Amino acid sequence: QAQTWFTAGALDAESWAVPVPLGITPGETADFMTGYNGGMGFKAESGTGPLTWAVPSTGRSDLLPVAAQLDNQLTVIYLQAGVIVGYQPVIQLEQDLIGLPAFTADLERHLMLAWSAPESVDEAALQWTTTRPLN
Repeated sequence: QAQTWFTAGALDAESWAVPVPLGITPGETADFMTGYNGGMGFKAESGTGPLTWAVPSTGRSDLLPVAAQLDNQLTVIYLQAGVIVGYQPVIQLEQDLIGLPAFTADLERHLMLAWSAPESVDEAALQWTTTRPLN
């Protein structure tokens, strides 16, 4: 799988910490304010739940949403100042992702996420979701 390693540091830092595998320990209650139009999330912290195929969203915010696969689900994790602070499960996956998802936040703080997963040996389905109302 496409394991993701992570480190964070100031742009002007003389050195950064050694990267470590990116993983989370999710909380159990949905009481985390994401600051986006995607509803409440769960508090989370760095842990051993391995995140793969991680990709940050575009846009500017105090929180950085990152889409990633966690076990058999597609999730959004939230980082603040380089530290994992929350997550939201998006969808259960039947198969592992076959590449990086595409992930963006618009000016009204709606999230849009697209990903591909195998449907059969010869086919993959491109899937898309958004927090923006579709009507």
